[in-house]
Amino acid sequence: MNDEILELAIDLKNKAKVLSVGHERSYVNLNTLIKICEYIEHINNLQPVAWMYPVFHDEKMQFTTDAVTSENIDIHFQSHGSPFKVTPLYKLD
Repeated sequence: MNDEILELAIDLKNKAKVLSVGHERSYVNLNTLIKICEYIEHINNLQPVAWMYPVFHDEKMQFTTDAVTSENIDIHFQSHGSPFKVTPLYKLD
């Protein structure tokens, strides 16, 4: 995730926590805002569990996935000769 978005989410969460103290009417909305910011932080810390990339079978493009780690992803796809974008897949709890 973009570091700037994460910084904004953390800053927004902290401001919402400060504003929620002593303000019962806006407390529910601010709690929702805090939860959204916490979820953004959680998503930012996720690690890919697999990688999706296109392959060709009988001149038709299909997509496949490999459960390879981020440490060896570059070596893996260099050996396969894939010039296509590799998309990380994440598991959300």
